[in-house]
Amino acid sequence: LSKYPPENIIILDTSNYVLRKRWSLRGYGDPQLNYIMLQRKILANNINNSHIILNTDNLSINIIINIIINNIIKQNNNY
Repeated sequence: LSKYPPENIIILDTSNYVLRKRWSLRGYGDPQLNYIMLQRKILANNINNSHIILNTDNLSINIIINIIINNIIKQNNNY
C-alpha cells in the first residue's frame, strides 16, 4: 500500500452498540472491541479526503451501495 496507494478506500463502520448486537446474533463469542477501537484510531490518522468512512447503523445493503457509488462518482467528477 505504501508503494501503490489506492485512489479510494471505503471504510464501513458502525457504533459499538450495533457491533456488540451483531456479534451476539452471529454467535462470535467474546467481541474484540479493543481491537476495533485500535483500528479506528489508526485509520483516523491515515485517511484523507479521497477515502469514504460510512456509518452503517440501521442502513440496508442497497442504501450502503448507493451511498458508495454516489461518493465515488462525485469524487471522480472532481478530478
